Amino acid sequence: MNIPENGRIVVIDDQESEAIPLLKTLSKNGYATTYFTEKIEDMPTSPLPGIRLVFLDIVLGTDGQEARGKVVTAAQILGKIVDKNNGPFILVAWTKHPEHISELSKLLTENGYQFVLVDLEKS
Repeated sequence: MNIPENGRIVVIDDQESEAIPLLKTLSKNGYATTYFTEKIEDMPTSPLPGIRLVFLDIVLGTDGQEARGKVVTAAQILGKIVDKNNGPFILVAWTKHPEHISELSKLLTENGYQFVLVDLEKS
């Protein structure tokens, strides 16, 4: 698989301790990666174009909320980071909650994103 080496990879996770092993693995293999949390102050001033691979945790600071709230928050955060006119990208639903993936896919499709969804259990 050809993975972009020029920083077009984004990891979004609210738990730095869970993101670090993935970031280290990507870096070790020479893949420039950008990391974001759910915090507004950590996000870019405008959504980024040209993103080709996104690892998205679905539960981003939303523990205790209903499933729909978790999915909507994840989609909103993705929208602040990845430009809607980005073009196609691979979205890796990197989560311990696979039950939310179909709802996330539906919501992002409704919002006009072009993506291929891959489910990757966070373990």
